[in-house]
Amino acid sequence: MPPITTIARQMFDICLLRCAPQHLPYSWELLGLTLIVSVGLAYPAMQVLEPTPNPLSKLLVGLLFTLGLTYGILAIRGLKVRFVQTASALFGTDAIITLVAFPVLYAADAASAQDTFARLALTGLGIWNLLVMGHILRHALSLPLPGGILVALGYVFGSLWVSQLVQG
Repeated sequence: MPPITTIARQMFDICLLRCAPQHLPYSWELLGLTLIVSVGLAYPAMQVLEPTPNPLSKLLVGLLFTLGLTYGILAIRGLKVRFVQTASALFGTDAIITLVAFPVLYAADAASAQDTFARLALTGLGIWNLLVMGHILRHALSLPLPGGILVALGYVFGSLWVSQLVQG
């Protein structure tokens, strides 16, 4: 596996749509690392966004949903060999976007829920995340960008639906 600084730069370039998931090394260790970092950053972010008594269960369901959906759509297209790099890119870029979102999350939490700037910033971060996911999925599935964004939208709505089912 290349140095972590090289991988971090590649992840950042994916977030800027300048690099694709196939540029990442095929490494199960990288997948594990990005998964742990993503969950580790998502936990405090969830506590700020929507404090729940047990955010870990929601995070684990989201993690399994992401892994299952990624593997499933790649398998349907006969592209299972792209799973490790695609999942690594999804978790790694999610970690970066979550890290960028922390100042906005804490500012929004400190301000009133009616703060227009915080809402606008969070909406922008959500759109950026969707665009990055679409970019990753288009490369993984060999689709044009609009197709990747549609798959990413399906992921977001599916994730929300599964999350609601689990929460009751």
